[in-house]
Amino acid sequence: MPAFRKKPVVIDAVRINEPMVIASLEGEMRAQAGDWIIKGVKGELYPCNDDVFRQSYDPIGKDGVHALTAPGPKDSEENAYVIPFPDVVSGVPLDPLVTDS
Repeated sequence: MPAFRKKPVVIDAVRINEPMVIASLEGEMRAQAGDWIIKGVKGELYPCNDDVFRQSYDPIGKDGVHALTAPGPKDSEENAYVIPFPDVVSGVPLDPLVTDS
């Protein structure tokens, strides 16, 4: 069987501190507190478990390093590092992101 290597791609991602349902290309996907929401190369959104994210992605710049080294929502909610995508305003998620009630 032929072997392939994934191309290196820079992505935007945020770590969430509460469960969410994300409208992805594959339909609605559930993300848990501590998961990452990744914005793909075509602007699509999808959740990624924290362990898988840390194995798959390296931080870029101070914000990336801070996001990976800060306590997550499961560790201490008051110290959780959650930074929104640039197009999220005043804590209101983008249309494709819908928080659970």
